[in-house]
Amino acid sequence: MKNLLKRLGDNYVDFFKNYLLTNIIIIISTIITIIFIDDEIAMELLKYEIFFCINSFTIENFFKNKTSRIIGYIIAYIVAFIFGFLFNNYEEQFANFFLFYLVSMTSINIYHIIKETKMEISAYIHQIFSNLVSTTIISIVLNIGVLAVVGIITALLIPDMDGDIFGRTIIAVLGFYTVPAYLYAFLNTKTPITELANVLLKYVITPLTFAALTVVYLYILKIFITRDMPSNMCFGIILALFIVVMPVFALLKELKIKNKIITFVDKNISYIFLPLYLLQAYSIIIRVHIYGLTEERYIGLMIILVELMILFLMKYKERKYLINVFLIFIVSAGITFIAPKINYEDLSITYHVNRIERIMKNKEFSKLNGEETSNVIASYEYLKDRDALDKLSIKLDEYEVVHPHNTGYFYKSYTSKEETIDVSKYSKLKVVSDYDGDINDGILNFNDYKIDLNEAFEKLLKDEEIEELIYKLDDNNDLYVRYLTVNGYNNEVDYCSIEGYLMTK
Repeated sequence: MKNLLKRLGDNYVDFFKNYLLTNIIIIISTIITIIFIDDEIAMELLKYEIFFCINSFTIENFFKNKTSRIIGYIIAYIVAFIFGFLFNNYEEQFANFFLFYLVSMTSINIYHIIKETKMEISAYIHQIFSNLVSTTIISIVLNIGVLAVVGIITALLIPDMDGDIFGRTIIAVLGFYTVPAYLYAFLNTKTPITELANVLLKYVITPLTFAALTVVYLYILKIFITRDMPSNMCFGIILALFIVVMPVFALLKELKIKNKIITFVDKNISYIFLPLYLLQAYSIIIRVHIYGLTEERYIGLMIILVELMILFLMKYKERKYLINVFLIFIVSAGITFIAPKINYEDLSITYHVNRIERIMKNKEFSKLNGEETSNVIASYEYLKDRDALDKLSIKLDEYEVVHPHNTGYFYKSYTSKEETIDVSKYSKLKVVSDYDGDINDGILNFNDYKIDLNEAFEKLLKDEEIEELIYKLDDNNDLYVRYLTVNGYNNEVDYCSIEGYLMTK
């Protein structure tokens, strides 16, 4: 233990020296946040501090020469100040750029670190996992220990101490240890791999990964047998599985597990994951086809495109070029968030503009059939929500669109009129929503629950007043519905969106 702590201490001193201004900015930011924790100025300053820290780390990561660093610092801090100002005053207008900046700076820094170490990506991921395990355990123990000491002090010596002391203590541990330690975890390639990390990988994470793959394969089998459309949760579950599976199999050869099945799966993971990928792609593409392109579905399409390239790199020339995944992240983030006309906001708006104009070409709204009416209304509502109706070259009467008279088609909505909700029976309240509800015979698959909405649908279709909608999910959770929107044909609901509060006792 003594040798371990000494080695960690020596390594951290080197890290502090090589990344001096990054660490100083983190320390100053921590002190400022502790002092102004109850003031809005803390959050305003934090928006500057984030960019100063990111830019400092980047300069110190790429440049070792003193002159280059000084020039880099000057440019980086001017940029950081400008970005901080924009983030504070024009956050909404520049939100997409900041998302791109965060993804690209993180990716390019990790890419450079791996290149500098000249390690195979499998060895680097193995090293990082070991570092993160050690860092996380120390961080948890440190937080528990420090909070316990502060709790004893406040209970025995200073009973009138402000309760904010615990929040300030957590921030102190976060800034003085956790953030620098996690940064160092991605730079440290000298500390030997811990036995705990290897045990977790061999006997916990790898078996669980195989189990998760098996479960999702069984779900595919169920779909083929029942011929049921994939659940809304399918995309997210397979994405989460992908995020775990690919790094695990990328480092698996470092564990030198002598097992023919594991070795076979490791070498062919791209082919083995392909059916899951196709199911995931189908689940998002079919929803784009049925309901149209939205910002969320655009991101979903971009994710499956990135996943396809990663699957290719996992197989191509024994993963020799897998490091290029970080460049893929940068390009895909640039296309998604900032590329003119084809980013996730612009292209989604263009899609709905084109859909309305294609359907309405040489037609009157009242003459449309049920499917055309549904598509026009959906696109109109989408554009209206984003203040983009001015992009339409044709004029639509809003009242006519909102109150269509086509035989068979209906569009109904419910909004809670209650201004005050009694939450005395509950300990927690969380905002929840599903704007692409998976509905079947009036039963909504909402998160992990099934909600029978038939009674509400019946009242909506009959234009009857609904006073309040509260659904019992289980013994501890209820759902309070604030908004409910449905549409369909001939009294059959085929689309539902819902928003409300998940209330936990």
